[in-house]
Amino acid sequence: MDDSLAANLSECTVRLQGADDELGTGFFVSPGLILTCFHVVKAAYTQQQPILMWWQNQKYIAIIESLPTNPETVDLALLRLNNAHINHSCVNLSEHVAVGDELYTFGYTREYENGEPATFVCEGFDGNEPPLLKFKAGQVRPGFSGSPLLNQKTGKICGVVKRSRDVEFDLGGRAVPTSVIFATFPALAQQQTKIDIPPNPFLPLNGRVENPRQFFGRERELSRVFETLNSGSSVAVIGERGIGKSSLLWAICQQAEIRLCTPRKPIYLNLNHVSDEKDFYAALCYEIGIKECKGYTLTRALQQQRLLLVLDEIEKMAWKGFTNQVRSQLRGLAEGSDAPLRLVIGASTSLNKLFPDSNEIGMTSPFQGICIEEAINLWDAKTIQKFIDQRMVFNPIYFSKEDIAKVITASRGYPREVMQMCHRLYNDYRDKSVG
Repeated sequence: MDDSLAANLSECTVRLQGADDELGTGFFVSPGLILTCFHVVKAAYTQQQPILMWWQNQKYIAIIESLPTNPETVDLALLRLNNAHINHSCVNLSEHVAVGDELYTFGYTREYENGEPATFVCEGFDGNEPPLLKFKAGQVRPGFSGSPLLNQKTGKICGVVKRSRDVEFDLGGRAVPTSVIFATFPALAQQQTKIDIPPNPFLPLNGRVENPRQFFGRERELSRVFETLNSGSSVAVIGERGIGKSSLLWAICQQAEIRLCTPRKPIYLNLNHVSDEKDFYAALCYEIGIKECKGYTLTRALQQQRLLLVLDEIEKMAWKGFTNQVRSQLRGLAEGSDAPLRLVIGASTSLNKLFPDSNEIGMTSPFQGICIEEAINLWDAKTIQKFIDQRMVFNPIYFSKEDIAKVITASRGYPREVMQMCHRLYNDYRDKSVG
């Protein structure tokens, strides 16, 4: 599960204390409204005592806003902050949950008054009326009653933890499902449908991902690239168009400062923006911050520089207007463990196939021997699922299993296609919700 999902959930939870020193958990379902179990606040209700609430290390008073007609059976209670206005996040509730779904909760126990997490696995619904959601493979400790049960697959709350099957062993417990919550508090269900729908999270549609928070995955590739760079070699990132090479190259530039053992200033050049060899030298010198030059003058100007030169769309150097001379000079500047340049090159095909003019004059490819190739693979089904889950954290819109299966099949694993398909799908659901 993405760490941001857990962090967001903990920000929505509160610690409750009622009469007779009852302890439990609640969570914000709407501005100023807290959902919990009735048995957590039962003594306070019968004794007409205030309910103490702690959130973000601040103490507040909560009062009972609404109860089921039969609270002993439907173990729910809706509370309201009393004479207090605070800026807080709210969870999104969803009835979607299936056998085998991984669940997560965050609650406040006697041992850990600042809160602790727990994970479970859904086993399905029991035969009670109303039904309870049964889960296993985790320990429900005293104080977890009333805590939100998060379905990690949807990123939404599928129930309220009610009780443990055994407080000493990892036997799991039972929860009041969201379907019962909606049936008990219809107004809450309506409020949930009116929750503001966030802007489409599936961006950018084209071009590289420049926002670090939007960059997804590729940690394996990043680790290998920096391992190669730190060993003294340059790298060629090889992958088909639309697979995310430009985003990866940009991420390498962003992370160079903290991941390179020997500091090098990152310089990013997209060769689609240069027209010929002369233009390339002009762009390179401008980005480095030196007077425009080439040949020996450039070599001398870079002797005291330590640069990480990231070249995107290297295929452009095989076009008319570029000669083997510029490629050979880059090779010379990148050779050696303490060379002025360390190269990271993005290409759609192997470098040995890109520059046939080198072979014609009896030379090897200009980058052969100094650039270690790192292949970039398509996304598999698990990666696509994880990407969608991360982008849809605490979002009221829900993609069904069928939706995601279509994205996986139709995109063929190309990240750009996944992004564009999810963007269209999100807009369709948003338009229906608004309509």
